[in-house]
Amino acid sequence: MSDAVKVVVRVRPLLPRETQGDRCCKVDRARGTVTLCEAADGDAAGRASRGPTHAFAFDAAYDEASTQEEVYDATARPVVESCLEGYIATIF
Repeated sequence: MSDAVKVVVRVRPLLPRETQGDRCCKVDRARGTVTLCEAADGDAAGRASRGPTHAFAFDAAYDEASTQEEVYDATARPVVESCLEGYIATIF
């Protein structure tokens, strides 16, 4: 078990109100990144243009298709096992 702090995210499915318009949330599990994007207002010709994109990097990222067991096994199980060996750890 590493002594470093690790940040892991699990993305939930978007709510219906969050999918209105052209919003997206892309999870790249291999790279541990989450990218958020949304459409901007139309340009002068009336075409929709892509709005700002925000990318976030994590030690691990899980998409909405990930199971609770999968996330636990890869992320929490090693922490719980180290606690049982007497180490101090926190998961939140």
